[in-house]
Amino acid sequence: MKLPLFPLNTVLFPGAILPLHIFEERYKLMIARCIEERRPFGILLIRKGYEVGDTAEPFDVGTTAHIARVDELEEGKMNLVCLGGKRFRINQRDQDQDPQDRELHDKGQRRGLATVRSESA
Repeated sequence: MKLPLFPLNTVLFPGAILPLHIFEERYKLMIARCIEERRPFGILLIRKGYEVGDTAEPFDVGTTAHIARVDELEEGKMNLVCLGGKRFRINQRDQDQDPQDRELHDKGQRRGLATVRSESA
């Protein structure tokens, strides 16, 4: 299964609710695509680095985030309410991504798509 990734300085647990404010262009594009395709994205805790700007190195275990509510704001920004789904572990990073996903990955971040497998709790 392929999943867009969103490293954060927080952990999303299965069944938990997480509000997010989306303001960076790369994430506005990623979330818009998830909404359009009605698919989740993955949230991973940052091991080293920062949420905004510079490179962030995430841990390999995360949780799928299902978008439960979207409030659209000015300049394409969004407020989301996400519900934690299943835990996953990254098996490999997909080097053969379509251009939109590659743009997210090539901005110096460990983002984009990853091949994942679900972990049972």
